[in-house]
Amino acid sequence: MWRRSDGVCLLYAGKVHAINAESESGKTWMALHVCAELMSDGEQVVFIDFEDSASTIVGRLVDLGVPKNVVEMCFHYIRPDEPLSDEARAGLVELVTTTTAGIAVVDGVTEAMVQNGWSINDNDDTAKFFARLVRPIQLAGAAVLLLDHVTKSKDGRGRHAIGAQHKLSGVDGAVYLAEGTRPYGRGLNGASSLTVMKDRPGHVRPSCRDGKAVGTFRLTSLGEGKVRPELVPVGTVPPGSVAEVKEEHLVRLSQALANNGGWMSQTKLEGAATGNSFGLRLAATWLVASGFAELRERGQAKEYRHVKPYQGLDE
Repeated sequence: MWRRSDGVCLLYAGKVHAINAESESGKTWMALHVCAELMSDGEQVVFIDFEDSASTIVGRLVDLGVPKNVVEMCFHYIRPDEPLSDEARAGLVELVTTTTAGIAVVDGVTEAMVQNGWSINDNDDTAKFFARLVRPIQLAGAAVLLLDHVTKSKDGRGRHAIGAQHKLSGVDGAVYLAEGTRPYGRGLNGASSLTVMKDRPGHVRPSCRDGKAVGTFRLTSLGEGKVRPELVPVGTVPPGSVAEVKEEHLVRLSQALANNGGWMSQTKLEGAATGNSFGLRLAATWLVASGFAELRERGQAKEYRHVKPYQGLDE
């Protein structure tokens, strides 16, 4: 499940997965993209939400184009407001079993642990979280997708979410790190780069650049609140491009941004890279969409900033 535009699937049936990211990096949109995909195939999904509200989550599904009657039939929303009791856990397992849900999303792992009195920094408490909430859902037949936060410091972030190491070791599917490259918001075209941090079954990495770079998740605004989700491989040129991106433009732009070290206006960047303006702008769009650069817009002005070096498709 969770098909990339080229047909590669990123989540395993019956396994536990995680998407880790800073706030406003699109991880809930990604989870709802998965839910919408499954519901379009007639499957049931369960969404356990520790962060938001039913109206917001259902509204997002409708914005993604899921018909309201499909949401009513296939989407099971739960908003816990107290610690998980044995009775509540039994009810959750029964729901997953009787609906034969394809996936159960847990949005807000840190919040779930705090609500139950478990420390996010304690491996024993993290093991309790998996034993009490995650494993029973998995044993009932559903894949599980955990959404969690990462530390603000990229240097000390490592491969797992904020808190105990067991959050990573408890996952038997795939773990992804999402990093926002364009902001999400009403009327905006948000985007995030996606990197695989763990792939225990081993089927995802061969389809990733350098075994790590999965691609870009895009959320395109269609007007009137409607959006189109898209998960594309690294190097995919955004829709609407009418020419191929030139390798030399990509290298020059990346080097110019790295040398500058901060935000560069579009005019300054094109001057530093030298070349055909249209080709350079197309290449800049590619770098942003693929996670090598960041874009911010101030009115009609565009500014770019280096994220990571681009050294060629064969590097």
